[in-house]
Amino acid sequence: MKKLHLLLKIAMVLSVVFLLATVFDLLALHDVYKDYVSKTVLQYLEIDLSEELPSWTDTPGEWRDIQIIWVFRLLFAFFIIFVLNACKRYTVKTLQELKAAEEEEDYT
Repeated sequence: MKKLHLLLKIAMVLSVVFLLATVFDLLALHDVYKDYVSKTVLQYLEIDLSEELPSWTDTPGEWRDIQIIWVFRLLFAFFIIFVLNACKRYTVKTLQELKAAEEEEDYT
């Protein structure tokens, strides 16, 4: 029971972190939308620039942040599956114990 409570508390804290990560993800994607310039697309469209694009147009920091956030989301999803499975096992066990206790009371 204590282990389940601990897992649920961790899940609640990670849910808040997940929400914050989603906000940061949206902010990073907004920066990518506003600043990213694909050199591959420019080449495909045969657009020649008079000078080299600034390095910030690649938005490397934003892409890195998005990748880190998605790894966190994947790990969080696995953790939530684990917590929900633990809750299910605990609930089934508790219901079985209650049913057994009821049956024992009926026989006495």
